[in-house]
Amino acid sequence: MLPNPNARHLACLLLLAGLSACRQSGEANREADVNASQPVENAPSAVPLPKPPMDRAALLLTVAQARSAAAAGIDDREAQRALDGKEFELRIRFGCEGSAPGDEKKPALSWSIDPKSGVLRLRAAPDLSEDSEAAKGLQGVEAVEGFWLSRPWLLNAACPAKPAPRGDQPIEEEPNPASTPIEPTGAAPKVGIAQFFTATDPRTTRRDHRPYETVEKRDPRAPIGTQGFDLVLSGRLRMLPEGRVVRCVASAPDLPPACVISAQFDHVWIDDAATRERIADWSSS
Repeated sequence: MLPNPNARHLACLLLLAGLSACRQSGEANREADVNASQPVENAPSAVPLPKPPMDRAALLLTVAQARSAAAAGIDDREAQRALDGKEFELRIRFGCEGSAPGDEKKPALSWSIDPKSGVLRLRAAPDLSEDSEAAKGLQGVEAVEGFWLSRPWLLNAACPAKPAPRGDQPIEEEPNPASTPIEPTGAAPKVGIAQFFTATDPRTTRRDHRPYETVEKRDPRAPIGTQGFDLVLSGRLRMLPEGRVVRCVASAPDLPPACVISAQFDHVWIDDAATRERIADWSSS
C-alpha cells in the first residue's frame, strides 16, 4: 500500500521544525559563551565607603607612637603628616560613681541633679590652656583651649572597675571623681586634646575658656548617669606650626612625655553613657 501523502508531508514538516530548533539552540549557546568570555564594559565600580572617624582607641595609640618618638629623640614629623585633616570623635568619661557631687571646687567635668525637682546640671570647662607645659613655646600660637583626658590608659571611654578585695582587707573609698582634678598627676601619662589658635584664625571660633554648660529638667524617677556621662569632642586633626599633630614634651628622662593632640572642634556634646541619649550639644558653625 502506498503511504498516505498527507502523513508523509506532516512528517517532513516535523523533521524541519526539529532541525530549526536545534540550530537556534546551538546559535544561542554559542552567543552565550562568547558573551561570557568578553569583559563587561561600563560596569559600575564599587563606591568606596568613607572611613569612620578616629575614635579614642585610635587616637591614644597614635599618641603612644608620638610619645615613644619624643622620648627617644626621633623626629616623627614626616610620619605625623598623614594625620593632618583626619576626622575624629573622642569620648571622655566623667561622673562614674553616679552620685550628685558638690560644685565647690569647680572641677573641669562635673554634674549634679536635684532629687526632688529633677534639675540636672552638666559642666565641662576647658582645663588645658597655653600655660600647660606641653602647649608652651609654639611660635604664632596665641591661645590654647582643650581638655586633659581622665584615665588615658583606658582605650575606651569607660568607668574603671573597682579592685577585687584581698582577703579581709576592706576596699578604701575612692574620692568623689567630680571633686578631683581631671589633669593626671605624678608619673601617669598625661594626654590632652586642644585647639591651638593663631593670629590668623577667626576669633569667633574661640570660647575664651567659657565652659560648656547646660541645665535640664528631668523626671526625678528616671535613672540618669548610672554609668556616668561622656563629653564627646568631634572634628578634624590639625597640624601645628612646628609640623606635628601630636606634640609631646618630656619633663625628665625617666618620665613619660606629656602629649597634646592638636584639633579643631566642630561639634561638642554630652550624652548619658548608659543610654547614649544626647543631653546637650554645641556646634562651631
